[in-house]
Amino acid sequence: MRRGFSLLEVIVALALLLVSITILIETEAGAMRMTQYSQQIVTGTELAQQKLAELQMQLETDGFTDQDKCDAGDFDDFDDETMNLEFGDSLKDYHFEWCVMETDIQLAGDLGSMASGLTGSSGAAPTGTAMPGLADLGVSPDMISEMLKNYIRLVRVRVWWGDDSKEATDLGNEVVLTTHAINPTGVVLQTQQGLQ
Repeated sequence: MRRGFSLLEVIVALALLLVSITILIETEAGAMRMTQYSQQIVTGTELAQQKLAELQMQLETDGFTDQDKCDAGDFDDFDDETMNLEFGDSLKDYHFEWCVMETDIQLAGDLGSMASGLTGSSGAAPTGTAMPGLADLGVSPDMISEMLKNYIRLVRVRVWWGDDSKEATDLGNEVVLTTHAINPTGVVLQTQQGLQ
């Protein structure tokens, strides 16, 4: 005589199936969220690199100014004319902020103390006299910092996505790139106060 499944066995089997399907759906949803986030990071990084390259070219063309310059915007008009590409609404959630600013060169103080430590080094000078340090020459670390400020600028680009800049920072929905730009001529353009 063949025996069928009892109602209890069917309910237990359905409960196990339901739990398994729920875990599978949650795992798949998590994987989709991570894939979307990684795509946003890649897109944000590429946009930040593009904006950083634009800024470096602009600094090379226009030179440094005596004031910090900052700007913000979005990528609504971003396209690639050389390859005839238009991105449409795919970048509508992405925004940028950039700043080019004077940098406080702490390294100059370290270099100054290292160089002044060279005074009195035994037998370093061929004539047997101690080598003069920067302090002996009347050069202070502050003077080095003042001289170098015309040659170096800190360039910072931030690309974020979402509706709110602060929320993007809290959620990690941003890419920040920082570099230093070098001005080999040391020429700094004077701007009128308040204009950038």
